[in-house]
This record gives sequence, structure tokens and C-alpha cells, in this order.
Amino acid sequence: MKIKDAELLTGLSAKTIRYYESEGLISVKINSNSYQEYDEDNINKLQKTKILRKLDVSISTIKKLKLGEASLAHQILITLMLSGPLLWLFINIKNSNYEFIGINSIASIISTVLLTLIWRSFFKQKNKKIKGTGLILLSVIFAIVLSIGIFVGISKLQQAIFVPIDYLMFAFKLPYSYLIFFFKLEIIIVFVSILYKRIKNAEWKWAANLFQFSKKNIAATIVLNIVLLYVCLTGITVVTKNKIMDYNFYSPIGTTYSYNDISKVQAGFKGKSFKIFKSHAGDFYYIVNFKDGKKINFYQANSTFEDTYLELQIFDKLIMNTSKVQKESSKENYQFCDFDKRYVDRFLRIIENR
Repeated sequence: MKIKDAELLTGLSAKTIRYYESEGLISVKINSNSYQEYDEDNINKLQKTKILRKLDVSISTIKKLKLGEASLAHQILITLMLSGPLLWLFINIKNSNYEFIGINSIASIISTVLLTLIWRSFFKQKNKKIKGTGLILLSVIFAIVLSIGIFVGISKLQQAIFVPIDYLMFAFKLPYSYLIFFFKLEIIIVFVSILYKRIKNAEWKWAANLFQFSKKNIAATIVLNIVLLYVCLTGITVVTKNKIMDYNFYSPIGTTYSYNDISKVQAGFKGKSFKIFKSHAGDFYYIVNFKDGKKINFYQANSTFEDTYLELQIFDKLIMNTSKVQKESSKENYQFCDFDKRYVDRFLRIIENR
């Protein structure tokens, strides 16, 4: 289409369109007759530019934004996130878990369509924005490793402060364990802001802004991190062969329970969400109810045993042998558990132990 058509479709004057073209906001093709041909992509970019200019966004900022152009690193990260359903489809087929193949297949088809559209749009870009891709991906890997290190470090600190030598197991309780994601987010912000300074990619500017905000409010940032670290460290329950010690941020000294303080035990496997979605179906739970109303799920606990979940089986035997406890347990939904057979059998033995 000619420039007059572009004027009609965008509501911009020919002079303004020429100016945006000279600033590199659009790239117009030349046809065989040496006339400029405006395509749909040019029109879309002109319309977006018009809206941004009405919002007083400067030309320099619009040039940095590149009107929705994505970098290769961004494409790879989005691809990794959208590949989840495809990975689970492969795992379910490999494990002959056909219960969720239907919904899994639908999710995989949607992911495939989205990935196709995203990559198609990327390949149509005149500027592929490949610069810094390797550095970004290496930084992501390093950030993941550092995040794992933080989790291990907090666990070691908990063990050093609260866990006695003769412990059976200890559990980092929910929802306190979720707070570790805040520290992971901080790591990501720091790394991305450093990358932004080197690459100047507008996709990462949000991290630089957050980092600058944290630096301006450094005292509040330090206090917040100390408080969150304290909450994480005190979110622990320790089990020995004769007592259970429960700690939290408002009671760092902890509450000590004997096995006789247990009123009920609930053990079993989680079912499907809405009878359709797998979600956490098959996840084992072992919830101990105390007489004061406290409930703790000991399913994900740490111990010195190399044989996984053996500590949970020993704990269950101690409870059932040393106190008169009501036990609510069921094998229902065990077929959804994806664990190795020996672990599923161990869970079933715990359920059947009364």
C-alpha cells in the first residue's frame, strides 16, 4: 500500500510517517517500481507509536522498546516455560500414566500453537536482537544454582540452630518455605539489572528499576531481608524418638509435644482437582493433629537416612506404638502416585499400620 493508504489507516500525516521512518521505527520495502510499499507490520507499528506518543512516551524510549520486538534470549525463556505440558505428556506416556493423557494432550496442543506463533513472529522481525543471548542464558543458569544454594544454606542454618544430634527428622514448614522464592526473586533482579547495564535491552529494564528502588531504600531492604530470613529459619518442626518440637517466628523458643499430645493422624494420597486435572493427585500426605489444634504435614521432611521416607515409616510406628491415636488413612488415589514402586509400597504400609 502507498503512503496515502497508510495515512488513512493510521490517522497520521505523511510528514509524521516519514519522520518515524527516518527514526528507524518502521522499515518500508521498495517495490520494483522504486515506490515505497507499506505492509501490515508497518501499519501496526505506526498505530502503536501513535498511542505511545499520545501518552508522552519519547521517541528514544519507543526506539528502545522496538514496539514489541523480542530478543532471542526472551524467546528461549518463553519456550522453556511453554514446554512444560509437552514434557509432562512425554513423561506420562513413558510411565504409561494414561489417566491424564487427554487433558495433557490438549495443553500440549495449545502450547505448540503458542510456540509456533511466538517463533513465527520472531523470525518475521527485521532485527532479531541476538546480542547478549549467551550471557543471559549463562546468568540464568548461575542464578538457578545460587537459588538452590540459598535453600541448602537456610536448611543447614536451621539444622545448626534448632536440630539436636539425636533427631529423627525435621521439616521446613509451609508456608514459610515459600518465602525462599523472595530471595530467588532478588537474585534474578540483581542479575537481570547487571545484564541490562551491559546489553541495554528494554525487556530487562524493569529489573534495573527495581534494583535502583532497592538501592534508594537500602535500609528498608536490609531490614526486610533480615525479617524474612528470621521467619524462614524459625519455620521448622523437629522430631526425635520421644518428642516433637515446633518452632515459628512468633515463638522462636518453640512448643514441645510428647507423642501423647497427638490426637489424630491423617494419611493418604491426594485426589484430582475437579475430577479432571491431575495437579497434585497422587501426592502423599501425613498430617499429625495435636490436642491444641495444631496440624503439621510431615510428608516432606529431612533426615539422615539414605533410604527415602524411611524416617516417616519409623515416625508412624513410634506414634502408633506409644500413644492411643485415632488414624484416618486411605489407599484411594494411590494409583496416581508417580514414585518408584518401593516408595509407593512404603506409603501403603504406613497407611495400613494401625
